[in-house]
Amino acid sequence: MDEKTFWALMDELSRRPGDRNERLNWLRGELLRRPAAAGVEFQARLEAACEAVATGALWRAVSRIEGGSCSDDGFDYFALWLVASTPPKPLIW
Repeated sequence: MDEKTFWALMDELSRRPGDRNERLNWLRGELLRRPAAAGVEFQARLEAACEAVATGALWRAVSRIEGGSCSDDGFDYFALWLVASTPPKPLIW
């Protein structure tokens, strides 16, 4: 799965109606319709995107939002939400 396809799926996921489970079921269905390698590539791109946003500055911001502390799991969930909610836009210099 190339980067464009990954972000197209993430963009569609962020626009899907329904609750979290309904959106995840949609994504699961989309990935199951593709070759198994695409699912593996999707996971690798998802992990890379979450690692890219996992900066110390963001962790401090999330901790502040959470009232002074943010667990490892809490930050991971936030990073997943952030990646799923805001597909990247091209940088304009």
